[in-house]
Amino acid sequence: MNRTAWKFDTPLEQAGLAHSVHKTDGHELSLLTSITLLRLRSLQTPAELQASLHGSGLHLPQLPNQASGQDPSVLCLAPNDWLLFSESLSAERLQQLLEERMNPRLKALSNQSSAYAVFRLNGGIAPWLLGKNCGLDFRKGVALGQHCSRTRLNHVPAILHYHQPSGGSKPYVFDVMIERSLAAYSWQLFLRQFPHAVESEQLHGAFYERSKLYP
Repeated sequence: MNRTAWKFDTPLEQAGLAHSVHKTDGHELSLLTSITLLRLRSLQTPAELQASLHGSGLHLPQLPNQASGQDPSVLCLAPNDWLLFSESLSAERLQQLLEERMNPRLKALSNQSSAYAVFRLNGGIAPWLLGKNCGLDFRKGVALGQHCSRTRLNHVPAILHYHQPSGGSKPYVFDVMIERSLAAYSWQLFLRQFPHAVESEQLHGAFYERSKLYP
């Protein structure tokens, strides 16, 4: 069945929130819809996995917090445990791609698209906004390029993915995956913190420009 055949309310609509995009001074927080999230676990060895997926366009990172690919992206959450993320492919298409190549007795696939809300943070305030809610150094993490992490944002379990969206020329973004039942709470928390994060980014920029005057 085509996944667009049914229209379901978004997590924010279910909570009675009308808006799913917030923009300020070039920074943006938005709720992504029609995202495919497919969880993959496998008992095959890394060599067997790479051999079976050869030619598929998929690469499975082997270390936790590593991520690869644009669409679909593959996030390594733990050893032998991955999350596939796509903005254009359906869960059925991704599942078919994997089932055609992998040993069916040594893998488990689960569609988690409806289990999470996915927020996207654009702009320089993203590290400030996320850093206000947990102890990870997001500004330093930006220098690592594409990667992922599992953490808690103000006690809410979250999966974070720093990557470049499909298109190639677009700037890198943070995608934040949060359990659907906690989406409205996290959204409202981010909105309250947004002005202070914008101010922090502006102050950092001003301090950096001033520091260049005193080498």
